[in-house]
Amino acid sequence: IPFLLTACSLQRTVPPEVSVVNVLLENVTVFETVAVFTIRVDNENPFPLEIDGGVHRFYLNDNYVGKGFDETGFTIPRLSSTTQEVRVHLSNLRFFLKLQSLLESSTLSYRIESTLYTNRAFDRDLDVTNSGSLDLAPAPGAWKQLPPNGQP
Repeated sequence: IPFLLTACSLQRTVPPEVSVVNVLLENVTVFETVAVFTIRVDNENPFPLEIDGGVHRFYLNDNYVGKGFDETGFTIPRLSSTTQEVRVHLSNLRFFLKLQSLLESSTLSYRIESTLYTNRAFDRDLDVTNSGSLDLAPAPGAWKQLPPNGQP
């Protein structure tokens, strides 16, 4: 019986999925901008997942943008999800140097690499990555060209 109890308590954790839900800019200065990323953390496990904190690294078109820390603990209920806000300090100089290549691209790809910390005996550090892309090219016929006199 002790073995059975130990085996049940050592159930392996399915790593959570972390995705970006929203981004807001605040505190824009000459050298730095603070971006507030709202992330969603999904728990596919049949037990609650207690997160002690985390580190999240953000990339745009494979260029590192910045990282944010989640120092507050939170619990994700079993088979559920929760959202968290993560503040990321962005270097405006680094961003402006990459801006031209971002503007010239017809696709914006993003990636978030997260390390979530737990108190579980196993799986103490859960490393997860999620990525996606946005097509920035306008749909055919989305823009009308006005005649030279400017009248439609």
